[in-house]
Amino acid sequence: MITLKYYKKDKAIYLSHIDVLRHMNRTFRRAGIDVAFSQGFNPHMVTKLGIPLPLAINSAAEYVTVQTDMGPDDFLTKYNAVCVAGMEGIKAFKVEKNPNLAAKVVYAEYVIKANIAGKEEQINGILNNESFVVDYPTRKEPDRKRDIIPDVHSINCSGDTITVCINAVNMRADVLAISIARAFDIEVDTNNIWRTKQFINENGVLIDVDAYLSK
Repeated sequence: MITLKYYKKDKAIYLSHIDVLRHMNRTFRRAGIDVAFSQGFNPHMVTKLGIPLPLAINSAAEYVTVQTDMGPDDFLTKYNAVCVAGMEGIKAFKVEKNPNLAAKVVYAEYVIKANIAGKEEQINGILNNESFVVDYPTRKEPDRKRDIIPDVHSINCSGDTITVCINAVNMRADVLAISIARAFDIEVDTNNIWRTKQFINENGVLIDVDAYLSK
């Protein structure tokens, strides 16, 4: 079994989660990668994606697990030879069983390009507050406000970037970026947000998925 770490960038950022799965399965066929099929009335490739990435956000840390006997180096080479532009493989990990990242990942790190305009200390101090309520609109609740403290693990401004580690399921980095921009009257580039790491919680400690897969 192989878990592939791959990019989602350029035009690929507009592919939905289900479209990514379709492209992956087609790529495996084109590459001649021997992937196991499920049993039953409607067999399908045993392919497991990680947590969904919101549309229009870049990533250098996406994961897909595939049931195959191929070695990681050969898998990566064959995959990259025919993969969709913007979804190039970064590294392949040999795993004994499905790591079930879709269920285990709890936090993700994002890097947001921003014109911080001297507000570094104020932004870095967000987590010093007991609560920090911002505008956090959704399609169903355009006037929604939200206390972001429970779902932000860390936040750090450096140069022209804001790096945040946030709840991977319950919070969107782009909406958070806009909320911070409004709260501190700064500019953020919502077209230049990157997911850079994903983390699982193991006995109360956050572990980078790469480190977890390398065990």
